Amino acid sequence: ARTGREADSLLVADAGHHSLAELELDGTSLLRRIGDGTRGRRNGPAAGAQFAEPNGLALLPTGLAPYDVLVADTANHVLRGVRLSDGAVIATIDLPAALAGARTVTGPVPAALSPWDVAWWPALARLVVAAAGVLLLLSVDPVTGAVEILAGTTVEGLRDGGALDGWLAQPSGLAVSGDRLGFADAETSALR
Repeated sequence: ARTGREADSLLVADAGHHSLAELELDGTSLLRRIGDGTRGRRNGPAAGAQFAEPNGLALLPTGLAPYDVLVADTANHVLRGVRLSDGAVIATIDLPAALAGARTVTGPVPAALSPWDVAWWPALARLVVAAAGVLLLLSVDPVTGAVEILAGTTVEGLRDGGALDGWLAQPSGLAVSGDRLGFADAETSALR
């Protein structure tokens, strides 16, 4: 994800070091780290925040929320809001809590959501989350934190059909193009 509205740097999720790395546009010169590199779950200033295997990043429209970027904090099963001006991690959207009691056609949604990627989808005016651990795509309102099931049943497989009846297989990468959302289904080596 490019940071700043002028795209003067790159922001990279560094899952192995439990942090985010902000780089020069050359892709190699480190400007700063967001997160102290210790596996954990702590909001706060850039140097003291903690993540647990962060993966996908999504830049939000200007002024939508008090943070600029949402991070898929995979091993914590949450989304984290980062303010780019100072790198502070200022918000957490707890996906398991937001989906407590939610069900699909196959039953309750497990808590081990493992969000792998996030993308802003303007056509939906929501954030989409690839929740690989529960084989679902989720819709998240970054302002209210409301979470809904967008696609999947929690059954792993490759079955097309209506969004809430289809089987997914560890959705892990998202791409938005106009009113279309594409995703990588890792376990079936499928692009859908």
